[in-house]
Amino acid sequence: TNELEGMAQPPTDTSEGALAASVGPGSAVGPMSGSQLNAGSALRTLIGQKEKELHDMNEYRIQALEGAIAERDRQVLELRENFKKLKVDFQYNLQLIEDRDGELERYDA
Repeated sequence: TNELEGMAQPPTDTSEGALAASVGPGSAVGPMSGSQLNAGSALRTLIGQKEKELHDMNEYRIQALEGAIAERDRQVLELRENFKKLKVDFQYNLQLIEDRDGELERYDA
């Protein structure tokens, strides 16, 4: 025996009328009324507006992040230049100290 014989089978007709009839009266599956079309149009408009808002917010974020990156790059460049100057000054001062120590050793001898 077939176990599925006693169970309800889904409708095989896929036309709108058969589908609406299988879902029941008052279903939103059938042809749309004018108010449903207006609601759908309003919903599409709202979705479009929200997508534009998201796009604008993302653009703002991107610009803010690009500005922050530019500022960071400027600071990195400035710090590298300061480090180079400090290194040159340190080497100069170290050479002065070594020269002074050499002179002091000559006077002590």
